Amino acid sequence: MNELVILDLDGVILREQSQLIFLKYLFKKKIIGLFFYLKIYFWFILYKLGLIEDPKKIMDFAFSFLKGKKVADVEKIVEIFFSEKLREFIFSEIIDIIKEHKLKGRELVIISNAVDVIVDRVTEFLGIKNYICTQLEKTNGIFTGKILGKFQK
Repeated sequence: MNELVILDLDGVILREQSQLIFLKYLFKKKIIGLFFYLKIYFWFILYKLGLIEDPKKIMDFAFSFLKGKKVADVEKIVEIFFSEKLREFIFSEIIDIIKEHKLKGRELVIISNAVDVIVDRVTEFLGIKNYICTQLEKTNGIFTGKILGKFQK
């Protein structure tokens, strides 16, 4: 049986919070508006300060902008986001560490509260097959704007 290596996305693979980077990117590209951006950013600060314990409410709000959008269109946005912005936040050292684990035959898993469209792109880049993350609900290739399942704190 292979040894298991569990990695967190934010703070271990990335220098910053992936969803915060994505939020800033969406605002800069005018995909979300100022009020939407400020509300989520404010809630994020309160959460990081420990003043909000359950992030599900803000996560539901944050990804409500996807309601009715085609999965393929959002995946294109995430691909551009990854290439233009997110990739630069990957610790260079972690790439070598991941390569070393793979050479030793270890099974790698990323666990994150970040959403699947972001985590999927990062794992693809790193060549990691397995991950556990927040799943966005999709129906017939369209986002519903909801998060699947129970949200873990």
